[in-house]
Amino acid sequence: MSTFNFDPEVLFRRRRPRVVRSPRFTRIRKILLIVLAVIVVLVIIALALMSLRVNFLYLSSLGHSNVFWTPLIAQVVLFLIGLVLTGALVGVSVPFWSRAVSGIDARAGRITFWTGIAIAVLAGIGGGSHLAGEWQDVLLFLHGHA
Repeated sequence: MSTFNFDPEVLFRRRRPRVVRSPRFTRIRKILLIVLAVIVVLVIIALALMSLRVNFLYLSSLGHSNVFWTPLIAQVVLFLIGLVLTGALVGVSVPFWSRAVSGIDARAGRITFWTGIAIAVLAGIGGGSHLAGEWQDVLLFLHGHA
């Protein structure tokens, strides 16, 4: 004890109150987040479809609907080609990943298989998106105009 009736050791002897926290995501919060995510995705899709419809109506009113359909069909076909090619190239290696891991643990083999499929699909979407963005170059190459 000091002359001022202050003991520094008292500071270290005190116990702080225990903080009890509720779980981060309760069931209601999870449901609300899923509903909110679905609403956001639906709004984005609706806006994209409205833009597509406006372009179609505008070009149809001018009598140039082929200007609308040609790039759209080219983009869809190129996206599908890129999706299949890239997804297949990545997906070919998935059984090898699964077989390599299943020797260690059977459950890990199944998890690796489905994770590999998800990676192949995501890679396919990326490859398809990239190829769909090159629609102008592809159409110029196919029709021979420079």
